[in-house]
Amino acid sequence: MAGAALVVAGCGGVLGPKVGDAVEPLPGVNCVVQAAAVEDQSYAAAVGERVNGFDFLGRPADNLRTPAVRRRVFTAQVRQLQAQRPILEGLRPESDIERRLVSATRADLAAALALVRYDLRWAPGDPRAPDAPTVAVEQVDEVLRDSSPDIRRLFAGCTLPADVARRQTAYAGG
Repeated sequence: MAGAALVVAGCGGVLGPKVGDAVEPLPGVNCVVQAAAVEDQSYAAAVGERVNGFDFLGRPADNLRTPAVRRRVFTAQVRQLQAQRPILEGLRPESDIERRLVSATRADLAAALALVRYDLRWAPGDPRAPDAPTVAVEQVDEVLRDSSPDIRRLFAGCTLPADVARRQTAYAGG
């Protein structure tokens, strides 16, 4: 029921009448998309390490240059992203902000899928690899810039899964 106040579990607040039911599942989908984007950034760092001849200093189970690790990580990411599609298909946004958020989430999901499929297919630094997709996972962020503080808070609750955060730290030199 659009227009009614929503209580969103785990997000610590009540949304006002500007947001309807179509927005409720979006923060969870966005968190999955953001985790995939972080994994893609780790992949890009692995490419840089390979090209520059640097050793990976993290745990062996996190080394994206190892084919089995790369397949495990990015196969899981593809599955998690694909599982978000049915959630988005059934949404019926009613207001302008709902339409913008749903559209942006769909665009970011498509971009994240393109990136992680590439990461799954091509080993970091593979000389036969085509250029990586030139897409960015930033549409939701663009919409949120113009959104109310309540909506921004709703989308601010993402915590990276431990393994994703660990790889991010390893590839950031931490």
